[in-house]
Amino acid sequence: MADKLMSTGNVVSGSLVDKIRRCRAVRTHKGQGIPMLIYGSPGVGKSEQVYQACDLDAGDLFIDLRLNTLDSIDLRGMPVVQRDKDGTATRTEWVRPEFIPWEGRGILFLDEINTAPPSVQNPALQLVLDRKVGNHRLGDGWYIVAAGNKADDRAHVHPLSSALRQRFAIYHYEPDKDTWVNWAVKSGVHPNVIGFISFKPDCLIQPPVDDEGANPSPRSWYYVSQRLFHDQTEPDDIRACVGHAANEFMAYQTVCSKIPSISDIISGKVNFKEDTKNVTMSYAVSSALGIHLLRAKSVPKQFAVEVNNCFKNAVNNMAGEPGMVFMRYCLLQGDEKLKNLICGCDEGKKWFDKHGDHLQKAISM
Repeated sequence: MADKLMSTGNVVSGSLVDKIRRCRAVRTHKGQGIPMLIYGSPGVGKSEQVYQACDLDAGDLFIDLRLNTLDSIDLRGMPVVQRDKDGTATRTEWVRPEFIPWEGRGILFLDEINTAPPSVQNPALQLVLDRKVGNHRLGDGWYIVAAGNKADDRAHVHPLSSALRQRFAIYHYEPDKDTWVNWAVKSGVHPNVIGFISFKPDCLIQPPVDDEGANPSPRSWYYVSQRLFHDQTEPDDIRACVGHAANEFMAYQTVCSKIPSISDIISGKVNFKEDTKNVTMSYAVSSALGIHLLRAKSVPKQFAVEVNNCFKNAVNNMAGEPGMVFMRYCLLQGDEKLKNLICGCDEGKKWFDKHGDHLQKAISM
């Protein structure tokens, strides 16, 4: 991280939501917060996190404005010639664009700001600096966030002028495995995808190798998840979404198909032992156990035994990282009954004693 800070700038690897809210909370003489600019590769979840930063309970709205789809006239508004009673043209007025609201509150998101041509960036500069374009003023309750792609991601970007960059608090976003896995567990991403990224975090995002093929990113792994839920598991299905990373993922899929019976583990018939030469199996078992407990509809006494057996017959026989996948499912998606059983059972307490500090850090990201 230190090397990145020296070479890249202000790198953020965890959640952006708090960063956005902190910038918005600062009051300046212009009004609503310090505008924020997020640099990041395509598909890493920039727009999703900006939306999550909205305070919906307070009435926030979210306007996602793709600047690369606009012409400069779109920002200023279409010109309308005003005439006097004799029909003589007297002046020109520009009709306010609907995406520059003058009332209400929310976040105005200027997405793809550096793939927009300079002719569009210039009126955007006035919007960021003066909170208006021409005579169209942005309402006081609106906060501006912009996002752009990195030049080395083959995104065909136009450099931003120093005048525009200096209007922003700038963050470079590079998602990490822990933050993405937490989101994926809460969002119902397919367990095989979550287990794979937990096992191979370097495959979460990789740059494209050419200008035609797909590359792995948080967005493309979500597409893989959706295809798996639709039983689309052919290698070319996966390769179409994540490119060369499909080979490793298909190998992980094969491992998932060979894991021991989950019902035998939780009933105590099988005691799974981690093979340090095939730790992939541990991630697959851990994911499957977590999914089982989330979906289980056991009577209370039987459920308590099953939870304890998950630890005794599998999770406590694994290294900390594979076991962390199981704990994420139970603690991030489970109901209070499951959480209490996880934290209160004898075998679970043994796991917490050994790995609790790491878990607390991982699930808080």
